[in-house]
Amino acid sequence: MNKFIRTTRVFYCILLISAFVLTGCITEPPNKAPSGTPAPTGAVSGSGSETQKNDVTSTPEPTPVNNNAKKLTLSEIEELAAKCVFHVKWFSKNGSFNSGTTFITDSEKFNTRLLITAFHFLVPDGEEDFTGDKLPDYLLGGELSYAKSGEKTGATLKNCVVISDAAPVPDIAKDVSAFTLNNGDNLATLPLSTREVNTGDKIYLLANLWNTEDVHENCVYEGTAMVEQEGMLVFRLTGDPGTAGASGGPIINEYGEVIGIHMASNGTTLYAHSTKSFLEQINAGTISSVTYPEDLSEYYNEAEETPWYMHAYNEEAETDLFKMKITSAAFSDENNGTKASEGKQFLTLNVDISPNGKYSPESHPATFSFALIYGTGMFANATIDFSNVNGENILTGGKETSSISMTFEIGSEPEYLYLYYTDYSTSVNDEGQTVYSYTGEHYFTIPSEGF
Repeated sequence: MNKFIRTTRVFYCILLISAFVLTGCITEPPNKAPSGTPAPTGAVSGSGSETQKNDVTSTPEPTPVNNNAKKLTLSEIEELAAKCVFHVKWFSKNGSFNSGTTFITDSEKFNTRLLITAFHFLVPDGEEDFTGDKLPDYLLGGELSYAKSGEKTGATLKNCVVISDAAPVPDIAKDVSAFTLNNGDNLATLPLSTREVNTGDKIYLLANLWNTEDVHENCVYEGTAMVEQEGMLVFRLTGDPGTAGASGGPIINEYGEVIGIHMASNGTTLYAHSTKSFLEQINAGTISSVTYPEDLSEYYNEAEETPWYMHAYNEEAETDLFKMKITSAAFSDENNGTKASEGKQFLTLNVDISPNGKYSPESHPATFSFALIYGTGMFANATIDFSNVNGENILTGGKETSSISMTFEIGSEPEYLYLYYTDYSTSVNDEGQTVYSYTGEHYFTIPSEGF
């Protein structure tokens, strides 16, 4: 069970959040601490974003295309995804958060390895004028984990590359950030491509997605390039799986070379920052004199860790705002006239909800998200608007118990079944920023045969 929690909860404890306009990356509230890791208890003053003066200033010549390179097989690309794609737990002055996807490449300009990702999910909420030169002082550090397995790599952020003209989505051709690393020498890198990208070329997005109906356990999503222009690569993915969590993730060609980093989506059309464009920006940057600590233990406060609870399906559990009890669980191949997708089935849960009088419209949402977890990296969502269940707000309407039905489309042979829910409330700090407070994560076990 501990392995299940360690490898999956990072993807499921951030369901009740807002998406950037057009982006394919959903960013967790900045002071949420997933994977059982609480937010820092206080800000640490930075030492300014003054940059080192001894960085290399010449831009290296592009590496010639290797015409003898062979196209990789799918299994070889899967190996790249397992070794070369990372998640970062970011520590900032507003707290800690997990967002986006990252990869590492060797930099000729700075003669070191660089972690590369998107800029937009590092921008503090509500700070529309936030620029790249403010990033070194805003961040306090970060630690890397493998995106596929969730295991920590032992590497942490060291310095930020100051890219003064970095800008968030929708300015896709400027949306990039980069960092040097502590203990990153043994991690795998991806080469940057200098090949021309043509319409119709096969491409792959490497990312560990979440909050989508089509999560690939191999972290590989095949697609097709459409056009590359003005620093931006336009592409589509086969099957339209959704791209929540993919921002900053590498787009590679069939040779395993990075041709762009994912930034945003507009329906089935997806957008990446092209390699040539983001490399020019990074090479024009400088290494910040702000050095992040190798040991980040000072930012962890076990006393404030968000607790998690396991509940049996026939047990009434009290969350912050209501009591919940699953009264039935039934599988079916069809739901309201819709047949389940190939290899999938529907699971319908009936849940009794009893308010406990603690709900406040000023500090709690009326709409709640639940996740049905059925395997590592596999889950489906249901969203319930408690302000309008059969025409009434069941959290304030005075009714003792209300019955709610939730239907999820899941795999036909689930490894396990858990209904997941997170307690949280919001407040506004002195700077006018929304602060999220998390007080519990609840996992309701469900027997695989239903009941």
